[in-house]
Amino acid sequence: MIRFLSIFCVLFYFSTHTTYGITADSTSVDKLLKLWERSSLDLYDTACGTLFQQELASRFKAHGTIDYALPALAGLTDLTASDKQLRIITWTHALATEETLYKGMVVYLDAKDSLQIRVLKDRQIPVKDGYIDEKWFNLPCTPDEWIGAVYYTIQPFEFHGVKAYLLLGVAGRTPLCTRKVVETFYLDATGELQLGLPCLAYSNTRIFQRIFYSYSTRVAMTLQLIAQGQQILIDHLAPSSPQYSGIPQFYGPDGSQDRFVLSSGGYWRHESDVLVSDPVEYTPNKNLRYNKGY
Repeated sequence: MIRFLSIFCVLFYFSTHTTYGITADSTSVDKLLKLWERSSLDLYDTACGTLFQQELASRFKAHGTIDYALPALAGLTDLTASDKQLRIITWTHALATEETLYKGMVVYLDAKDSLQIRVLKDRQIPVKDGYIDEKWFNLPCTPDEWIGAVYYTIQPFEFHGVKAYLLLGVAGRTPLCTRKVVETFYLDATGELQLGLPCLAYSNTRIFQRIFYSYSTRVAMTLQLIAQGQQILIDHLAPSSPQYSGIPQFYGPDGSQDRFVLSSGGYWRHESDVLVSDPVEYTPNKNLRYNKGY
């Protein structure tokens, strides 16, 4: 009888605790889904987006793993680097000014393989007429002062022994202009996430932390990884007519292409007017999802 009661108590303990765990997790997922649904129904509800961001961070913190499986959320981009050390999640909100507010989160493993979570806060550099200030290329940025974007590709690389990541994304869109970005993240000696690495080289004296491209929203621009992630293929942009020179809303691909090539030292070196036969896009991230109007 005593043995029977002992077995019953053990089974009762595991049954109630297991059920409780599943219920708690299901409740958290439901909360995440409801926040996302509410946010998606009203893209102007940026406060709801912040609540979703906080809930997402708490989910990762509770699970303690970088590969925590998110439910399917239409409009969310979710990229994990091929080295499995960094994951970045980004999405958008519409603003009454026809600009875009970006929100994001980076989950990564530091030098001690401890899980770190950093919320990204958009510093909101408006697209307006599409003009780009070259000072943005080396603008000091932090997770709290991030140049917002929805990223669609991430590629790990090393820069003089520093673990770094190259990202391609859309960094703003209006009815007139679309702005794309080549961005860089890296982990410093203490394992802290930093934004902007001086590794994008047009020459030995013109080296940038990030690059922007601005062009007409009516056309498409190629900005993609090729050659197994070792090159960035770029459509060269030009005005549709000489009279529109310097006005981004009239810019689009002119039929030629440039590229950045990753060197052995970690610099991405620019080459103009390249010929690429049968370019194949390199897409290491299969779980890419986005359609939220960025």
